[in-house]
Amino acid sequence: METAKGGLFLVMTTLASGVLFYLAMRKRRHARVVERTPTTSATRPVTGNEVEVKGEVVAAEKTFESLVPRRRAVWCHLLVEEVDDAGHDETRRTILDDIHTAEFMVDDRSGKMARVVPARTRGGLTTKESARVGSREQVLARLKKAGVTGFDPKKLSWRETALYVGDSVYVLGRGESVEGPPEADGYRTMQPSQQLVMRGSLDAPLVIAAMTEDDYLDQLRSKAASYLVWAFVVAAVGSIVSLLAALSSD
Repeated sequence: METAKGGLFLVMTTLASGVLFYLAMRKRRHARVVERTPTTSATRPVTGNEVEVKGEVVAAEKTFESLVPRRRAVWCHLLVEEVDDAGHDETRRTILDDIHTAEFMVDDRSGKMARVVPARTRGGLTTKESARVGSREQVLARLKKAGVTGFDPKKLSWRETALYVGDSVYVLGRGESVEGPPEADGYRTMQPSQQLVMRGSLDAPLVIAAMTEDDYLDQLRSKAASYLVWAFVVAAVGSIVSLLAALSSD
């Protein structure tokens, strides 16, 4: 009986270790893609290739109010949960999962700016952390505006993931050059300009990170290393428990 339990535990830990190893390799592969993709200037013509741009977020037309005072966002995802920790079990109920995205510009200091059109997808923005920012009064006002009722205001937990105007940003995905606004070319002469546009979709979302490229690479490598360590730990625990179970049954 003990041998059977040990064997089942070994199978479960092997599967878990395999999943963790896959996640580690996936992060490492993505880090290599980021390393190998050359940075594209907003002034350079592009014909549908995968490119990367990096610089500072500049508002295009629309921005959104965030929970951070005096900060406007071009991407804002607010998750509000009602947390009940009565007894030994903690239960969480999502009462608001609100995401807003808008086109924005990336100033790469080349003299022109690239336009980014993100897809409206959850999890499409990578940040250093999702912070509990803002006050309870701000969150209650958001909930009231959204028409959310039937919750205990004292049991709220919230996180805001946002890309703010003025933030450093790294964008990876397919880009193309389109005709932009006319620009001066000599005395009283206006010539059509070219603008780099990166447009995401549900099938091919853009990689958007609210940080520098170096910080993004550090984050990818750190997560890959963490997944790899846990994969080996889980595999080792499964092997040891299985071996002990086999020895105890003899």
